[in-house]
Amino acid sequence: MKFDFKFNEEKRVAVFTLKQIFKENKPILYVCHEVEDGAWQFLTGEPIEEKDIIIVALEEVIIHDPTVNELYDLPMGYYAERKFVGDKWLKSVKENNK
Repeated sequence: MKFDFKFNEEKRVAVFTLKQIFKENKPILYVCHEVEDGAWQFLTGEPIEEKDIIIVALEEVIIHDPTVNELYDLPMGYYAERKFVGDKWLKSVKENNK
């Protein structure tokens, strides 16, 4: 499958996401790029439980929802959120990084 991949990270880099996104097709509405270790999280924006966290390759997230490709340049220490898929991403610095 050919798809656009804009991130600077390797396609196979491990990222955090949720079972609900891949198994229940819940939308990705919250993305953060951690300042401590550069880790990416692709979440629903709803409260999460540790048992729901899964690790997948970054390319799997992009294949699942190509609209997150818009966040390829999200700086470490920032997060982005939206209300629905197709909505404009609103980027902000994480509070603990100020």
